[in-house]
Amino acid sequence: MTYVAPRTCTVVNEGEGSDNAKAGTAQLSSYADATAYVLIAEPGAGKTTAFETEAKSQDGECVTVRDFLTYDDRPEWHNTTLFLDGLDESRAGTEDARTPLDAIRRKLYSLRRPRFRLSCRWADWMATNDKEALKDVSPDGTVTVIRLDPLSEQDIRDILANNHGVEDPDNFFKTARERGMDRLLTNPQNLNMLAKSVVRGQWPASRKETFDEACRILVSEPNREHQGGNQLRAGVDSLIKTAGQLCAAQLLSGVAGYTLPDKAEPDGDYPSFTEVCGAMEDGTARNVLGTRLVTVQVPRIWST
Repeated sequence: MTYVAPRTCTVVNEGEGSDNAKAGTAQLSSYADATAYVLIAEPGAGKTTAFETEAKSQDGECVTVRDFLTYDDRPEWHNTTLFLDGLDESRAGTEDARTPLDAIRRKLYSLRRPRFRLSCRWADWMATNDKEALKDVSPDGTVTVIRLDPLSEQDIRDILANNHGVEDPDNFFKTARERGMDRLLTNPQNLNMLAKSVVRGQWPASRKETFDEACRILVSEPNREHQGGNQLRAGVDSLIKTAGQLCAAQLLSGVAGYTLPDKAEPDGDYPSFTEVCGAMEDGTARNVLGTRLVTVQVPRIWST
């Protein structure tokens, strides 16, 4: 049986300043009584696993957004809490990101506005606009937006020991930190990819190989729904090249990072990424900023 670490989350108060005031960290399970919430996180952070775990413990029904929108109705969707997983997958490749959300709202309204939870990647979440739209179909007119926290050091050790047979998780953690790969460990998908790679063979031979391997892990897209929905997504090599250009532009200009147009208003410290793309293709740059290769500050984003 696969070990699943209990997850914590943090409330996101969107639109309340660049420091994004937060209400503190709590167990995701503590939101069991909420009428409606949206769970946002980076790719591979564990949204699906968290929803499956919560739905099982609360006798709710976990369904992909794709299936929810495909089928007219199902008996198990009634008189329960719906965990709708993957708004971002339904938005992949669409010309108007509002269309999938409106379809979800329409379906929830037809079901007489049941309690619901909705998951979405941060890069595909349209912040205040999405939240306000969802309030119309919430049972009590409220929607809480929460962000899934990274894995703790104890979570990492438990996953390495239970799921990958790592006999000395502390040494694994120490080696990853020495090689500058410790950031990979806090994301479940990255952790699993790295652990499998090391278990099959050895750690990369040099710092350059380590850096290259880390970048390729972070920029990859293992989600098949996103692979199929976003036909314009560039390959790994092209994404890494564009990421390097964005990073160079950031270092040379001295800006703190980049702002995505639908997340916050650009300013001198966080210009819109479209202002600094230059010869880069905007679509590829936007793809890069939606990968695990960047560090996100809600509602901002910056490259690493």
